[in-house]
Amino acid sequence: MTQKLRMEGCECQPADDWCILATRPGNGASGLFWVTPRRPATKDLLGVRQQLQRVTAQGDLDDLKGVVVHESGRLADDYQELMGWLSSLSGRELATVATCSL
Repeated sequence: MTQKLRMEGCECQPADDWCILATRPGNGASGLFWVTPRRPATKDLLGVRQQLQRVTAQGDLDDLKGVVVHESGRLADDYQELMGWLSSLSGRELATVATCSL
């Protein structure tokens, strides 16, 4: 994930285990990428929310985007629908490494 973000011109730093804080210098966009090596779970959406609160409390990143990144490939339709709904409720994105961008 870090390699992909750097290829897009982002500066990356670890925010916590499995969590990357990325900033794109040109437009000032920032994102917190919570990476999970398995299919995404509801606790991942909670985890990225908690990390967002921690990171924004330490700096001036109020518009920080939160993304749960997974590499599990295709999710079952009903599970994708559930996670998509929870993602929209939480205001956090779900993405794979291939579809993720800042």
